[in-house]
Amino acid sequence: MTWGPLILTRERVALLWAQVQSLPAIQAYLGWDTPDALWLALTSPRNLFYDVGPGTALVAVLDVRPGLDATVYFLGFDQHLRGKEPSFRDVLAAVFSLTQLRRMTVHVPASLPVLARLCHRLGFQWEGVLRKGWQGNDGFEDVHVHGLLREDLPAELAAAA
Repeated sequence: MTWGPLILTRERVALLWAQVQSLPAIQAYLGWDTPDALWLALTSPRNLFYDVGPGTALVAVLDVRPGLDATVYFLGFDQHLRGKEPSFRDVLAAVFSLTQLRRMTVHVPASLPVLARLCHRLGFQWEGVLRKGWQGNDGFEDVHVHGLLREDLPAELAAAA
């Protein structure tokens, strides 16, 4: 699996908009409900985006505060996250190295246990619950918060970061 920074071309942004539309809960949660809102997120200096596949998954690192923290989202457009762990690990190491973060946070809707298992395999630790913090297709649901500290990185990632 290959990965790299998301390169914004007209074609890639149009494809990304179509892909994001297939994930209405993500659109609503992140506020990417119009092409302009997605464009603002993609071009914000506080956000980083990594293309995995390419085109099958996106790692969105939002609200980056260099030296401090960021929030990470793993978006699987092909509905398959398994098998992408090596690329996701490489992205996490690159982001920790590039931004000198202390921690990353992931918000996982309770209805996506497969995503919670992926986060655990990547080294994230369960930290708590935001009750009714996510509006999914069937109303509001709990969000499980997972965190990854720089010192919690697996040894092979710590060396790269």
